[in-house]
Amino acid sequence: MPIVGWLWLRGHCRDCGVAISARYPLLELAVGLMFLALGWTDWVRPQQASMSVVADQAIVQNAAQNRAGEGAGNVPEAVLLSTSTTEIYTWPLAYHLLLVCPLLAAALIDIDGNRLPRQLITWPAAAGILIAMFWPPVQVFPLFRPPPAAVDSINLSPLATSFAGMLAAVVIRLAIQRFLSVARAREMGLWNCTLALYAVGAFLGWQAVLLIAGLAIAWSFIRELPAWKTALIHIPPTAVAFMATLIWCLTERNLIAGG
Repeated sequence: MPIVGWLWLRGHCRDCGVAISARYPLLELAVGLMFLALGWTDWVRPQQASMSVVADQAIVQNAAQNRAGEGAGNVPEAVLLSTSTTEIYTWPLAYHLLLVCPLLAAALIDIDGNRLPRQLITWPAAAGILIAMFWPPVQVFPLFRPPPAAVDSINLSPLATSFAGMLAAVVIRLAIQRFLSVARAREMGLWNCTLALYAVGAFLGWQAVLLIAGLAIAWSFIRELPAWKTALIHIPPTAVAFMATLIWCLTERNLIAGG
């Protein structure tokens, strides 16, 4: 509706006639597309794959029942079990959205040249850790996988994964401070970026932190080159970290599944 309203009013306020920047409807469009993309990869595609497996199991089960002379028309057990599993796809979607939405806000704040508020990162990170504690499968690359019988240690895996991810972000931040100084890191846009990496570590683990931090740091040095500085100055490393995190969230389950 905000996009339709902006187009209908030709980019102006209905009451005072002041022009409204195209940034707002474009941001609405970008967020909508991001929700659709994550909804497809985290909610639609896994259910399609699950239902395909269930259908194959139902065919095999019906064939076995027919051979055994059992009555037709019984609901296969696989289908009965699948009806209660739809909710498991909601948690990964909520988990990823809780990460990428604050990172998008952080990227926009950095683009505007403002300092990133810590609450924008710390509160979503804490919420992500809580979700992972109650639903460990949302973490695709856990630090360790406890045995099924180890009920008491099942909540330690998400905590360890998040702790290792945030520790990796802290080490990277301290290393940048040691070799570049805080002032230079702020000038290059790395100070806000390394703060945003805390949330990446809390949600996705140390592997994502290392990859995304490497891309962001490389980008910060590329945009300092004289030939690129003018063209790339408005794309800070935090924006690169957001895009890399979004791509990671869209592809991580394909990576672990091998397809």
